[in-house]
Amino acid sequence: MLACDNGSWPLDTALRFGGVEARAFRAALREHAPHLVVCSWMPMGVDWTATFRSCASVREYVLLGELFDGACGHNWLTWGNAAFREGHDKGHDEVQGHAVETPPHERDGWTMREVPEVSRWQLSRFASDTSDCEFNSYCVSVRRGG
Repeated sequence: MLACDNGSWPLDTALRFGGVEARAFRAALREHAPHLVVCSWMPMGVDWTATFRSCASVREYVLLGELFDGACGHNWLTWGNAAFREGHDKGHDEVQGHAVETPPHERDGWTMREVPEVSRWQLSRFASDTSDCEFNSYCVSVRRGG
């Protein structure tokens, strides 16, 4: 397993872990041609998953963090939350004469599912004693095909 980070977040050097390559994820995908990508807490409003899906070697990517309308990734492009689709691609399927928004990963032939046996152990930086903050981090697997 190889970890990479482009170093763009202003972390104290004491918080950096050994064995992490200083490189952008696109360069790591090109150089290492991984079968599996694990992405932890993708920046809010940013989508890297289209790049993961376009990498021929990638069969699965695992996303760790908040999902659907949280603080990770792009609500439509990453998670397929149609409430946040406005201003983005207008692809859709017709079902009984009604437009149904098809999430980008599904249109690309990928299947998303939560991995509850991993999610149950995750905490977010917002974890607290209040019940609405305890479980804000999830694990989601997105696989090519079924």
